[in-house]
Amino acid sequence: GEYGNVGGASVVMTLKSGTNEFHGNVFEFLRNSKLDANGFFANRAGRARNAFRRNIFGGTLGGPIKRNKAFFFMDYEGTEERSSGPALASVAPQVWRAGDLSGFPQIVRDPLTGTSAATRSPFPGNIIPGARIVNPVAQKLFSSPELYPLPNNAGTGALGVTNNYLASSASKLRNHQADAKVDVRLTDKDSLSGRWSIGRYESLGARAALPVQLTSGVDGPTTSALLSWTRTYTNRLVNESRISYSRTGVANNVVDWSGQLGTDGNAKFGIAGGQPIAGLSGVTLGGGLTNIGTGAAIADSKQNNYQAQTHFTFQASAHLLKFGGQVFRAQQNHYYAGNNGALGTFTYSGGYSGLNYADFLLNTLSAKGRGAVTGKWGQRHWRNAIYVQDDWKARPNLTINLGMRWEYISPLYEVADRQVNINTYTGELIYPGKSEFGRALYKAYRKQFMPTIGFAWTPDMFKNRLVVRAGYRFSSFLEGTGANLRLPLNPPFFVESNVNYDARTPGDIRTGFADVVGRGDLTGPRTGSAPFYQARAWDLDLRPQFTNQYNFTLEYQ
Repeated sequence: GEYGNVGGASVVMTLKSGTNEFHGNVFEFLRNSKLDANGFFANRAGRARNAFRRNIFGGTLGGPIKRNKAFFFMDYEGTEERSSGPALASVAPQVWRAGDLSGFPQIVRDPLTGTSAATRSPFPGNIIPGARIVNPVAQKLFSSPELYPLPNNAGTGALGVTNNYLASSASKLRNHQADAKVDVRLTDKDSLSGRWSIGRYESLGARAALPVQLTSGVDGPTTSALLSWTRTYTNRLVNESRISYSRTGVANNVVDWSGQLGTDGNAKFGIAGGQPIAGLSGVTLGGGLTNIGTGAAIADSKQNNYQAQTHFTFQASAHLLKFGGQVFRAQQNHYYAGNNGALGTFTYSGGYSGLNYADFLLNTLSAKGRGAVTGKWGQRHWRNAIYVQDDWKARPNLTINLGMRWEYISPLYEVADRQVNINTYTGELIYPGKSEFGRALYKAYRKQFMPTIGFAWTPDMFKNRLVVRAGYRFSSFLEGTGANLRLPLNPPFFVESNVNYDARTPGDIRTGFADVVGRGDLTGPRTGSAPFYQARAWDLDLRPQFTNQYNFTLEYQ
């Protein structure tokens, strides 16, 4: 009963305390490629070990502040990791860059000579004239060997282009974390404990095979603090009360690792309209080639948790009672660019010429889409609970565990009412404060009762050599869902859109996203095909998931 709001396991961790004597340690763990054995297949192929270096280091220190009264303990651990190795890509060979597609089994047709891909006239010999290669992205790629080199490796596959370029990749990881704890014995009946913890995690893709490929980075800072007061009222009644705060963050970014794209990468490739972050929009090349750029589905999430708990333990004859509750406030602040990303994507599918790579050369675009580049939002809710549990020693060889927990997870509302729900039965849009659902846009649920029952029994006939244990728990957990599924990610507060061009009128990558509404609002030009908006809906009768957990064990000595 003491623990709840989980769909799986509860993890309980403790931190050491200082004593009347000073104790400490330092440590260093080293692993690198000079000490590693080579992998079996790499060794068999005669390849050298990949470069790798990992250092894990730190230490602890604890001792008295005032003997028998106050103590401290602190620790630190750092991790630094560097790795690199070969990276493969599939790049267009020289004849493909010149428009010679005679090696493809598909018939390449001229989109200017008919209304459908099946009836258009073939290009003679599957060769596209140089004057028809009008895609500015293709022109930039093929004239920039520093960005898009020629093959340097024997390719595989039916067309011989798979993994025909060999380069190197690299990554970095840093993680530094520390704790500090102070324990004070205020009186014979009162103890105070305080803890402060930080963690700073960073990972970075430092290099990829091609400069036109972007890598990813993750930044995950955490900070938490806790103050705990333990009060012994009598030799049978003890109380522990805690207040705590934690702040966690996860930011997922894309990295222009080569520095050759910059904040005008799209403009360098002839794509108009600017861009919000450094890099290059995702472009599919087709033909089994490695795509370039990225949609950049970046995200930045920060969550503040404030919690107060109190727990009483009472020994009453054969009963060990524990009861208490918690008040938990969550502040969730998010930014998510959407599935199409802050840079967006351009897709060449082959619907116009019969071959996707030919569509790329001809700049007959079949689809494009972009997420929102603005639109931070914050959701708030409470997770409160009360519980009681009893470990009842019914007989010397039989202990029965009984418990009940009740939780209330309040519906999530947005701090500035920037969210919309959809009635999935009627299609009606539901706005904050304009319906029976209030600001959260779905109904509250107040029936999260979670009973627990179990026992441990040592049958007399086995002379304390056999123990029988069994238990049952009915638990519930409301999945918050990822930021991608939240109600603030609906128009008009968040707009993520796609444009799918019809079979007769392809799109043009040179216009960028001028005809796509995806800037976090509904303003701007609306030319070309009508954008398709993605929407999210939460059930109006949303319920947490419920889990029935059973266990039965036998132990015999």
